[in-house]
Amino acid sequence: MAPPTSESDGTVGGIAVYRLDRLARDLVLQEQLLAEVRRMGGQLFTTSAAEAGYLADDPDDPSRRLIARCSERSASTSGP
Repeated sequence: MAPPTSESDGTVGGIAVYRLDRLARDLVLQEQLLAEVRRMGGQLFTTSAAEAGYLADDPDDPSRRLIARCSERSASTSGP
């Protein structure tokens, strides 16, 4: 993980990975982590130019919609 971007508050503005499969091999977990990074106001970067397009938030992407819907259902059915 990259060092903090600000010495004063210790926050990190982004995470850089060699390739997205280094973040997580499981596509569902990748999408969940990417969504969490965005939710927290951060950015995810990859050194792979071929994968850079996957980092853009595209709510019309059918795969992302399916993963988001499955994640929401899973969260709503899991107990406290």
